[in-house]
Amino acid sequence: MDPKKAYKTFYKYRKKLNFFLLIIFFLQVLILFVSIKGIIIPNSFLNTFITLPKDNALSFKGVYFKLPKIINAKEIELISKKNHIVQLENPTIILKDYIPSSFESFLKFKAEIIKCTFLKSKKFISLKNVTANVERNYLHMSFEVNSEKIVVKVKGKINLTKTLNNTKKQEGSLDSIFTNIEKYNNLIQKNLLEINTTDCIELVCVFDIDENIKFNVVQKASNDTNPVISGLKTIGTFDLTKGRMKRISTQIEKLRLPFSNSTVEFNKSNIFLSDTKGNQKNSAINYFVNCNSNSINFDGVIKGSTSNLFLNFNSYDKFINTILILDNNTSNCSNFIKWNPTDSVFSIDGENKFIPNLLDFKIIKNKKTFNFITGDLIEIGINSFSIINEPNPQNYITILGNNVSVLDAPDGNYSGSGTLNDNLSLTFTNAYGKMGNSQVQGTYSQEWSPLNYEFVLNGQCNPTDINNWMGEWWTEIWTDFAFNLDDVPLGDFIISGSWGGDSNHSTDGKINASHYKYKQLDVINSNIHVNVDAKKTTLFLNHLEHSRGVIGGHVTIPRLAARQSELLNFKMIGDFPINDGRNILGDFVEGFLDDFNLTTIRVDTHGDIDIRSNKYNFPETSDNNFHIITDTDKNGSWNGINFTSFKGTIIKETNSLLFDFPTIQTCNGNISLLIDSNLTNKNSNINLKTSNLKVDELYDSIISYQLKTDKIILSDKDSTSISENGIVDFSINATCTDFDFTSLNGTGKIKIKDKELSKIRLLGLLSNGLDELPLPFPSGTLKFNTLEGLFELENGLITFDSLVLSGLLSKVVSNGNINLENGELNIKSKIQLIGNVPIISKIAQIADPLAVFAEIKITGPWNDPKWEFLLSPTK
Repeated sequence: MDPKKAYKTFYKYRKKLNFFLLIIFFLQVLILFVSIKGIIIPNSFLNTFITLPKDNALSFKGVYFKLPKIINAKEIELISKKNHIVQLENPTIILKDYIPSSFESFLKFKAEIIKCTFLKSKKFISLKNVTANVERNYLHMSFEVNSEKIVVKVKGKINLTKTLNNTKKQEGSLDSIFTNIEKYNNLIQKNLLEINTTDCIELVCVFDIDENIKFNVVQKASNDTNPVISGLKTIGTFDLTKGRMKRISTQIEKLRLPFSNSTVEFNKSNIFLSDTKGNQKNSAINYFVNCNSNSINFDGVIKGSTSNLFLNFNSYDKFINTILILDNNTSNCSNFIKWNPTDSVFSIDGENKFIPNLLDFKIIKNKKTFNFITGDLIEIGINSFSIINEPNPQNYITILGNNVSVLDAPDGNYSGSGTLNDNLSLTFTNAYGKMGNSQVQGTYSQEWSPLNYEFVLNGQCNPTDINNWMGEWWTEIWTDFAFNLDDVPLGDFIISGSWGGDSNHSTDGKINASHYKYKQLDVINSNIHVNVDAKKTTLFLNHLEHSRGVIGGHVTIPRLAARQSELLNFKMIGDFPINDGRNILGDFVEGFLDDFNLTTIRVDTHGDIDIRSNKYNFPETSDNNFHIITDTDKNGSWNGINFTSFKGTIIKETNSLLFDFPTIQTCNGNISLLIDSNLTNKNSNINLKTSNLKVDELYDSIISYQLKTDKIILSDKDSTSISENGIVDFSINATCTDFDFTSLNGTGKIKIKDKELSKIRLLGLLSNGLDELPLPFPSGTLKFNTLEGLFELENGLITFDSLVLSGLLSKVVSNGNINLENGELNIKSKIQLIGNVPIISKIAQIADPLAVFAEIKITGPWNDPKWEFLLSPTK
């Protein structure tokens, strides 16, 4: 080779060579860029290769192609307008071919998270660390499923050829697949939430899919001391060609499920399912299932355990047949159940025997623990019969209980017959029970979800026999009753509600009872209608006879939970026994009636009374309102003041209180009293009138009042000057504030008549002092029989301008005041001779011996006053 010639040839084509080398350089840079950064793939280009069902759409974010055959994306989202959204975060696909045409074109797939969100239930399932690769027509996969409280680590392989061929033959849509996934996920999560566990269930699943799905699931050990499920092991096969489960075998060490505010724990359970479909082409799919548990424990509201439960299920044509057997030292049960899922019709035949005394079941009600059931024997028989012209069989049930106690109620014997309905509810149309002091018959019905019940009973009913059954709401009704067990009440009741709560029960019925006590009241005979709902208990007293008479009406008592907003409502007409029945209407009325000592009053009354605890503050409790018309002709007393009869009205409204008693027979006379009070400003107007009251009896009443109330008005030393013949008339119109009667302000009039008035301590024994004057008055000239005058009362001070003490021959005219608080007197009096007796005229002619005395001044305390004669300066 000639170097010179070669050089000239290379030099000749150097420009073309440089261009070619430049192209090679740029291709290398491009390949390096595509390998590192990648090329963006437009969404429109991707959608041309993908066909989705209607109402489904794909969206892509950040999809790149990298060399050699790698597709990366930031996010891929599959959206179904009907229910779900599937999001793939940071997926990576390694291709075998540059343009994929089948699964064989894909070598590997990775994604950090695949999340499926269900729009209706707002639940989700997420797959983490998803990897997949295709080798020799097998898709090898591994991923982790996360669904709130469940984590499943999955690993396995799929025969692509056989699987795709089989799935093409199966009917169904993408939405239906996700709908089924959501349904089962919600079911599992609901049960876990009802158990209220914080435990996370971790499972490991290995699968192999070709014409069948073969799987093996094992639960990982948990650190939770009380897991929902533990020791789960299951092996199964699902036939893809026929679309049904072939067999599954499951072992569970412990399984906890919710049941009526409790938890049921199944220990050492085994479940085996096998497909029994015949070989015929159109034969039905039938299954055979065996379930058994060594022991079953209840915890929560219900506590206890049983053992050796066996269940056998088999499906044949359209029916599911079940055999239920429970065999241990406390229970012997054998039942055959035939159920049609299409119309939920079932039949059951079986015999069940229980020995309650060997059972160890407890139930918690209102924070108290009771034995669920004790007794000698319970027998339950169930038989199904077909009735002519009835398409479905009827399931008849009979029950016998011997010496049985439920919830620690008195022992009793029970029998009943009825039907077991298609929803498993019970209806006993003929029920009988004799327990404790009660013997009733009637009907009983029971539902299970919720635990609703209804009793319709009549017979001899001692309501307290079933206190433990009904709970606090029932006990509250009868707390104040003490029935005569030798004369058990006759009752007719409808009682309904839901077991396990106190807020949704109702009762309506009648009780005829005699010779019992209600609080302190002895009842001879009564007809009571009882109505109870969620807020109140109402007792309608159609006829209540007591030792003092007969009374009727109603009392509505708020349930404990409602007493912050509800008042006791009452209406009564008849003879109300004050002494024996003072506490039957609650603390408010009792506090008012405690001031009385009286056997009976006639009443016509209605109203509402606040019975909230610590709320009694008569009469300032503004929520109280009532109207009372009352009278009596029985002897009695109020705060020690005796009376023989009275008649009046008491009206309490929101901001006012009215006492209007025009007739109060006391002290051999009459008192009329009107008190009209404004409870907002606490001002009261008082109008009091007395007529013909005997002074000595009035005095005795005042002394008794003082002893009863510890309020001092008079000293008992004054009794030495009390006459047995005096009569007093008194009236006052006044006002006071805050029910303080010592602050009365007003005007009044007083008149006292007594032939021995001079001996009474009036004006400081002025009459006695006058008798001792060394004046030549005939005997009896200064004897008085009447005291009369007008007065004003202001803040405990009585002021009078002309109080006249008069007799046949003379009178004393006084002015001044008396302080009621300390008994101090400040009085000035003048003595005048009156009348036309001849001796008076002669005395006046000789010299008026009293003319030298202008006034007599009386000062000092009531019991020991000082008095003096004031000389007239003109005499």
